[in-house]
Amino acid sequence: MQSELNLTEDHITLIRALVDAVVEVDSNATIDHYRPYGNSDVAQDVADLLGWEVLESGLTLDQRYAAAKMQEDMLIAIKIFLQKATLETGLYKITGCYGTNWEKV
Repeated sequence: MQSELNLTEDHITLIRALVDAVVEVDSNATIDHYRPYGNSDVAQDVADLLGWEVLESGLTLDQRYAAAKMQEDMLIAIKIFLQKATLETGLYKITGCYGTNWEKV
């Protein structure tokens, strides 16, 4: 396991994208590990979310390796987020039509 991570805006973008992947399994909240960003092609989702330029023929091998590395880093990035995030207590309500944006009332 890595002992350090340079947390970047890209990691934060991917963490924010995970909100749609939080699902209930046997009454427990978990992240859909098959589709963490919505689709089964995780590398393509990473590229789309991070705004990578993709050839018409698809992701290059280097891009797929870079996406895999980002995904590997996400374990630590999520742990850092969960440990260091600032949350406010209070009542929150879903806003918007997709049910993924929570705002404090």
